[in-house]
Amino acid sequence: MNSLYTRIVLIALLFFTVADVQGVDNRPRRKKNKIQDFRTEEEKFIDEHFAVTNFSEWKPGRRFVFVGGDFSFLFRRRDAVSVGLEKGDPYIGKIFTYETVIKELGVDGLSRILIVFDCEGEKFVYETQKTEEEVAKPGYEPLIPNLTPIDNIEKANRLLQGKTFYIMTPVWYNEYGERVTGRKLVPVTIDSVEAGDYLFPYRIIFRDDSLQRYSIRIVLKSRASSGDNLTFDRVFSFQNPRLKYEEINDTHWASITQGRVMPGMTKQACKLAWGSPAEIERFPYYDGLREQWMYRAGSFLYFENGLLVQYRY
Repeated sequence: MNSLYTRIVLIALLFFTVADVQGVDNRPRRKKNKIQDFRTEEEKFIDEHFAVTNFSEWKPGRRFVFVGGDFSFLFRRRDAVSVGLEKGDPYIGKIFTYETVIKELGVDGLSRILIVFDCEGEKFVYETQKTEEEVAKPGYEPLIPNLTPIDNIEKANRLLQGKTFYIMTPVWYNEYGERVTGRKLVPVTIDSVEAGDYLFPYRIIFRDDSLQRYSIRIVLKSRASSGDNLTFDRVFSFQNPRLKYEEINDTHWASITQGRVMPGMTKQACKLAWGSPAEIERFPYYDGLREQWMYRAGSFLYFENGLLVQYRY
């Protein structure tokens, strides 16, 4: 009897296991693993509209703006291998047009690709140090930060011009190109996008609530694809950051936007105002915990039971 019961149980288990794996039409059913997307909306925006343009997709006639930097390190004249240019200043703001590629035989016997550009009738080549096979691989984009693609500037203008975002950094520049102390976590409206410099290829022109024009230079990439701090998704937010911190009162929030602290602020509010400290020291006392945050410039914040009681700029 026990043997018969055991067989019935085993058959039932086998039946339900097969039924779970197979569909009603007896074909195997595969479980779908849903991949979570942890990107922010800002990252998704950049990845969708400004993804890497494979070099294999470049078309002759694609135009770039030269934004400065070491010219002779990047380019040489096509008609003279040994002749370089000491400075690129005369070319800042000029248009370089992609024409074609040529091959050059190296001392190791391998042919490598050179990219040919035209600038007002002058021909220049950029050495990729890559073979034809390497250049043709998906994901390869020549590393020429001195050249900002005009098609990206035009696209950024179409997508961003007139839109309001929340700026996350107080590092602003006035209309004369001088650095000024701006505000952060406040709404700004984009006026235009222009070519930047060789470190930050795009310059975003914007207005705050005073309607004055300011600018900031950024990399038009997401933080996941670039090691720079001034990427689009680090600098701009689609959503009002204030909504995440409703527990912070309006007086403290106004100080935060100006990068200032005041007694009574929480550690979270101080971190929003000044950023993360370089060092933290904690001191247990009979009446609670005291904590000191040290910053690299010699500034410090001193907390008692989680609230700011003393500070030095």
